[in-house]
Amino acid sequence: MPEMSSQTNIFNHEYLWLYGLYILAALIAFSGITILSYAFFLLILYVCYRSRKDYFWLAFFVLIFNSPGYLFYEGLKVGSLPTFNLAGGLREINYSELVIVMLLVKAVWKGAKFKQLFKNLYVVVLVVFAFYLVISIPEMTTTKIFRTIRLAFPLSLFYSVSILFQDKYREFLQLITPFIVLVISMQLFLYATGTHFAFFFSSVDSVIGTYQDVEHQLARPLYSVEYLLLLMAGSVFFIANEKKIRFNYGTVQLLILASIFMSATRGYVLGLLFMWFASTAFLRQQRSRLISLSMIALVLLIAYLISVSPVISFQTRSSLQRILTLRDLAGGDITAGGTLQRLDKYMPVVLAKFSERPWFGWGYTETFFQFSNSHVAHANMLLNVGVVGYVLFICMLVWCIFLVNTSNGQRINKTITLIVLGAYLLIHYTSYSYFTMTIGWGGAAYTVAIVAAMANYFLQYRPRMEAVSI
Repeated sequence: MPEMSSQTNIFNHEYLWLYGLYILAALIAFSGITILSYAFFLLILYVCYRSRKDYFWLAFFVLIFNSPGYLFYEGLKVGSLPTFNLAGGLREINYSELVIVMLLVKAVWKGAKFKQLFKNLYVVVLVVFAFYLVISIPEMTTTKIFRTIRLAFPLSLFYSVSILFQDKYREFLQLITPFIVLVISMQLFLYATGTHFAFFFSSVDSVIGTYQDVEHQLARPLYSVEYLLLLMAGSVFFIANEKKIRFNYGTVQLLILASIFMSATRGYVLGLLFMWFASTAFLRQQRSRLISLSMIALVLLIAYLISVSPVISFQTRSSLQRILTLRDLAGGDITAGGTLQRLDKYMPVVLAKFSERPWFGWGYTETFFQFSNSHVAHANMLLNVGVVGYVLFICMLVWCIFLVNTSNGQRINKTITLIVLGAYLLIHYTSYSYFTMTIGWGGAAYTVAIVAAMANYFLQYRPRMEAVSI
């Protein structure tokens, strides 16, 4: 792919390159020609490494790692991203792992000096990871030791992403924004057909996380949720920093809220609504009025869709009923009307195992991975690192807040950073564990690293921006 001048019009050139490349990647993946797929995706790694447009390739990886409709899903017999088998029992290497390693090598090779507000915090995280790995070694085989070491590689993204982005966050956000149209289209396709888009072209070995509520016939896909969180955080930062605000921002946030609402996933609904409401409250009054239009538009859009589509009408009513079960939870029903299993089913199992090793937990032993459950963050962290590790996490969280408050950033950027952090914490304790050293190699680690890099940029460099449509 040729290099593109920084002066070219992004809509006319980089949009076409990005989404054309995404479509080509999907066609090659679903072609079923293994050698072609291997060659194409390895070529992508090479071109990315050689390219000077790092933000473009970071955007591309966001799309393929967070594709809706189970596109590129690793369980597909045809259509998944390539994996590379290794000898010695180390199983296969995922394509996302190769991307992470490539980005790290490129960042080190680039050697650019860029202020890292959270650098020492990241170092402490790696030290804690190493400590728990060492104390787990007596109960691990050599193969499992190497597998566990691989869990540390996604943590390198918090270093490499900032180095590679530099100050190109606006261009990055512009590029990834139209992808939300595909996300919502895939949701509507599921509601209309009852199956995921990718399954029309490929069979699947197993499906993890479809979240189909069989009893109520409610489709609950978590399509591209990491992308939605990233886009919401990015739009909030840019709203706070631009001189003029256009309604495009409100439109983007409207679509994000509509997508996550239709999924009926309560933790993510709470997290995104918190990010939206809290950021709007702290923005200047004229900005708040403009952004508030998105909530009015959301209500009107849902009302219209309910009136014209029986399928969407059923999905919307069912989603609302499920979200309103939070009232039962607030009233003391830990099952939220029989729709929640975290507190009465999952957590007791994890805590029972934690109680056998309360101080330092089970580390990275086979027992931890056997009983681990990412949907009960408190209990899972205690199982992993024990009381000592949990206290360390609280200390690091306080340290992070201290770094934000004492940075040179503008007050609004400090506030927005803490709001975004609060939203991730809310989701962490209600739906999915983000603050964990076993976050994995997929979209979660990648997008969280980008959000952290974006926060670092706005806190350190206080950019002056003109209005831009996204």
